[in-house]
Amino acid sequence: MKTLDEFVDACEKRYKHNAYVDSLIDYHRNAPDSKEAMIEALYDYLGFDFKGKSMLDLGPGTGESLDVARRRGATITDFININPFEVVYNELKGHRGYCFSYTISPGLSRLPLRKYDFILSKGSLNSDEMNRRTVGLDLFDALMGKLMAFASGVVVICPTFDEGTLVINGARHICQDPQKFKRSFFATTLIDMGFEACIIPGFNEPIARFPFTFIKRLA
Repeated sequence: MKTLDEFVDACEKRYKHNAYVDSLIDYHRNAPDSKEAMIEALYDYLGFDFKGKSMLDLGPGTGESLDVARRRGATITDFININPFEVVYNELKGHRGYCFSYTISPGLSRLPLRKYDFILSKGSLNSDEMNRRTVGLDLFDALMGKLMAFASGVVVICPTFDEGTLVINGARHICQDPQKFKRSFFATTLIDMGFEACIIPGFNEPIARFPFTFIKRLA
């Protein structure tokens, strides 16, 4: 298979009714550019110059963040994704992927160590899970320590939350109390590490789903 259409068609024939595949098929055929505006808003806000730079995306989904970065001049667009179908989908677009969960040991230790100019995690870290200190304290500290070993420029983290009772734009993962969340272990850990908590127009929408984006500039 050499094209995205061929890959999606093959998936539909062989893996139909697989939840991962069905969502990928729907996206590819109905909304291939639907998320790019959010990514453009983030990159415009940061004012980051991607020309000749390297990027690592932790959980890019269907890869809009990688696509836009490459259009803006990024020469290395790597990613980690636990969904094998999305890994192939993004690799067919010319990005380099690693298929594993970066939050479960050995996690990021499986990635060849190198420095990235831009690291992005949007919606792949469940902050509610990390805020359960019996589960998250050591895990989150260790994870952030490993992550920063790969960073040489800008690190952006926009977390997700446990499944709530409300539905906002089709999404059940919501933040019930954004101001309380900003005082939580997850948020204060990042702030203590030098991250800034920002609300980015066009990116943090709806606010109840992604109330804050955490940004750290190393260079």
